[in-house]
Parts: sequence; C-alpha cells; structure tokens
Amino acid sequence: ISPKGLLMTQVMIDISALQWLAQQGATFALPYGRTKSKFDKDWQNTPHPLPQALIHVKRLGNVGILTGKHSGNIIALDRDVDFGATVEMLGDAGKTTKIIRDNAPERGKFLYRVNGELPPTTSWKPQGHKHPLAELLSTGRHALTEPSMFEMGHYLLQDSDLGILEVTPEQLDRIW
Repeated sequence: ISPKGLLMTQVMIDISALQWLAQQGATFALPYGRTKSKFDKDWQNTPHPLPQALIHVKRLGNVGILTGKHSGNIIALDRDVDFGATVEMLGDAGKTTKIIRDNAPERGKFLYRVNGELPPTTSWKPQGHKHPLAELLSTGRHALTEPSMFEMGHYLLQDSDLGILEVTPEQLDRIW
C-alpha cells in the first residue's frame, strides 16, 4: 500500500518473445497504447530496436514486428479464417513460427523470411466480404506480437522452436 493508501501492483510482463524476435533480426513498430493502427507519422520507416520496444511495453503499449526490409525480410501471412485448417493444409510450409491471439482461435499469422526480393503487401478479399480473409504483410506493415493485447485477447508467439522458415519468392507464391 502506498503512502496515500492506494494499492500498488507491479505488472509482470514476459518479454522473452520480443527478445527472441530481435535475435531473429526483427525490429518493431510501436502503436499508441493498446491499439494496432494508431502510430506516429512515418512509422513504416521508423524501426525501433528491442530496448525501445521494451520501454514501450513497460508503459503497457502494444508492439508489432515491423515486417519486411526493416526486419531482415521477415514477413507475415495473416489468415483471418480457418487458421487451424490452414496450418494442416500447408504441411511443411506451416512448420514455422506463428502469432496467435488467445481469443481468436481461427486467426493467426505465419512468419517467413524471404530469401530474395520482397513481395509487396497484398490482400485476398473475396467479393462480398467486408474484410480481407488473408493478407501478406511485407515492408510498410506490422504484425502485433506477444505481449500485445487487442479486443481483450493476448497475442502469443507459437512454435518458435521451429524457427522462422526461410522461403524464396517462388516458394512464397506457392504458399500464398
């Protein structure tokens, strides 16, 4: 209890996922607070190293991987439906690090490192759908990661023991 009688608590935040991602070459995007789309101007060209990301997290801010050229060619394939079935369908190509959110089991992101020219960011939105069902997040985009939160769900890094699968642009075309 503080001198003014207020109960003080210390929040313990697991930063091991961010440390691991930084070891893989990731730099970070720092959205305002617990948002995923509000940033400083020119955020797409402002990679933040791990120490800055850790300060942001201590202030309870979300953190995303700044995908593409700023993170050693790490891209994310964001799947917003049938994530579990997509993992199975991809077979060996699905054996890579993933980002999931604990309150959205049918959504997730596959992380890949592109060995070659990076593709542009693109999305797949079937006619009649309000939002894309899948997106390839490349340079100029980000993918929220652990320990971020959104819509009351926690982002989790999954299967990091598999590493980030390295693919050529041609292999990525077959996956995507």
